[in-house]
Amino acid sequence: HFLLNQAEKEGFSHIISWCNDGAAFKVHDSKQFLEKVMPNYFDQSKFESFRRQLNLYGFSRVSRGPNRGIYYHPFFLKSEPALSANITRPSSTTTATTAGGRD
Repeated sequence: HFLLNQAEKEGFSHIISWCNDGAAFKVHDSKQFLEKVMPNYFDQSKFESFRRQLNLYGFSRVSRGPNRGIYYHPFFLKSEPALSANITRPSSTTTATTAGGRD
């Protein structure tokens, strides 16, 4: 929430913003996101690393249709910032077991 709210305040909505319904967000310009936004909030410097982190925390990405490129999570809603406290990264044991790895 903080990143998206700050991006709006700082005039970066053309780079990253909430979707109209507030249930998802979109990075509109990944190059500008890497140069102007990411260094202020993240240690990583590659967009793929950012996407990987979103995946690890359970975010989904729309890959087809008019909403292509948006990211969403049931607990990441613009109107309900407190819900984001429920977003957690699974432990590596859970991830390995879920992915068919060792128990």
